[in-house]
Amino acid sequence: MSKKLKVLFLSVEVAPFAKTGGLGDVGGSLPKALHALGHDVRVVMPAYPKTVSGSPTVQPMPDPLPVPMGAGNLTAGVFHGQLPNSQVPIYFIAESNLFNRPNLYGYSDDTYRFAFFSRAALELTAVLNWKPDIIHAHDWHTAPALTWLSTAGQAYEQFRGIATLFTIHNLAHQGRTKWEIFDYMGIQTHSLAEEAYGEVNFMARGIYHSTLLNTVSPTYAREIMTPSGGAGLDGLLRHRQYDLHGILNGLDYDEWNPQKDGRLASHYDADHLQNRRHNRHALQSRANLPVRDNIPLVAMVSRLDGQKGLDITGHALYQLMSGIVGEAQFIVLGTGAPEYESMFAQLATIYPHKMSAFLEYDAQ
Repeated sequence: MSKKLKVLFLSVEVAPFAKTGGLGDVGGSLPKALHALGHDVRVVMPAYPKTVSGSPTVQPMPDPLPVPMGAGNLTAGVFHGQLPNSQVPIYFIAESNLFNRPNLYGYSDDTYRFAFFSRAALELTAVLNWKPDIIHAHDWHTAPALTWLSTAGQAYEQFRGIATLFTIHNLAHQGRTKWEIFDYMGIQTHSLAEEAYGEVNFMARGIYHSTLLNTVSPTYAREIMTPSGGAGLDGLLRHRQYDLHGILNGLDYDEWNPQKDGRLASHYDADHLQNRRHNRHALQSRANLPVRDNIPLVAMVSRLDGQKGLDITGHALYQLMSGIVGEAQFIVLGTGAPEYESMFAQLATIYPHKMSAFLEYDAQ
């Protein structure tokens, strides 16, 4: 592609500032890859606790950001910085009542929180006097931006003629709420179809309003167009199948490079694989497992969610830990559904010399 594009990148997770899974990884790495191709990429995310205070390079912008909503102008604070090891600008939308909370998600007003974020992110481009060619929005949390852009936003020159890409990371989480949220967003509803009586589904809105769609792999793109994998949206996705593309998530080789990764006990490459033994020993020690070379060591880093097939994992683990199918050690790192956190915690308690469970987020 010869034309250099201006890309607004919207995500509610951007590593290393905030991450619960693959969404954060993409948010922290894809903008850098696009910048390396010569594109002008600017990232916007919410300002969560420690996101701003934990980074000395993040600084406040001098003026509050007016955010026009249905009931009138609200305001947000804005901080700015750069993605680590890059020249990619990142902006943080701060509103203490909405984002100064212990967790990223799981609140009854999540749809209103992220509707405000989406609208604030769009308004920020006007304040910066920077009009993107493309808005790349990720998952339902940023779909309100696409919804407003293609409806009320068309009354403003700043927001006309912008192409949009909506990336589906997890179709199961859809951002359902009441129809009244359109009043909050300042969107006239007389010409909008309802997903269900009195309900808004922001995942469906993102699929409907975007120029193009993509998912995190070709397999997932095919899966979500089936009744069993479409989470109720397979019909809408089949309607847009020619605009839907499955693109496998890539890897940030600057971040994950065993030749120079400072978090490893020993560096290695294809010609020095024997050095991996030292990393194995270090991991076993950190997990309080016996340091052994002669048995398999299995490590899993994952969001603990039923979509990951963890019911099968639990059954397989029981067979491994009890010695039914041989001997092995197992380490899990992740957070998620309480039932799976409890399952792994119990297995680690029953088999302390074979299994360790770190039920937390740890970038190291």
